[in-house]
Amino acid sequence: ALFVNHEKSAVTYAGPAGHRYLLSPRGKVLFDLRPGCTVYDVATGERLFHLDVKVRGHSLRFGPAGRYMAWHDGESVVAVDISAGNMLFAVKTRRDNGLRFTSDGKKLAYLDAIGEGTYELTIRELEENRGVAVGKLTGIEGRVELEDVGESGAYALLRGSNLGGHQFFVASLRTATHERLPNGVTHAAIVARDRAVAMLIERLAKESENDADVADSAVKQRGEAEPE
Repeated sequence: ALFVNHEKSAVTYAGPAGHRYLLSPRGKVLFDLRPGCTVYDVATGERLFHLDVKVRGHSLRFGPAGRYMAWHDGESVVAVDISAGNMLFAVKTRRDNGLRFTSDGKKLAYLDAIGEGTYELTIRELEENRGVAVGKLTGIEGRVELEDVGESGAYALLRGSNLGGHQFFVASLRTATHERLPNGVTHAAIVARDRAVAMLIERLAKESENDADVADSAVKQRGEAEPE
């Protein structure tokens, strides 16, 4: 495998065939993912650092600023500070239900199935390498995955599947509650900003209350109309 700097017309790195390679989103860093994770500067070919870790490419995510990367290795959520060349943490989870960075790249969210219909959503602050929020969500039918997370990490978008296709839930860490979005709503139709998500949850809650009031009223009217 050859990587070429076209501006300088020079080969910057020649890697063994059969290895898995990955470029960072900005194209400045090259990852050789077999064995472990070896990181190179694309412009110079210089080896920056090596980590003796297992990387699963399908779950790999990069932070928006390009400083952090994270993935699930089959047993743990792993986060790496690319600029410093070290591993921040490896936290064991029961299953891989998705992980996402917040839009500012300062926090990492990951979802873990801890029981039937019960999930644990964790937010970690990366600069100080500490957990800042953990929310337990219950009563969710079927398997769901973390699709997106709001700017502050207060809300998350979960994606599940049913016989009719995908279904989405908005989860709140503050209240440890979730609301199922109407059928037909897609990720592209959802604004992931916390304020918009909070308003959406509030509107859905009011609609649910209104529907319940209408149903109660209809039952009451039927009862009054029935002959003795």
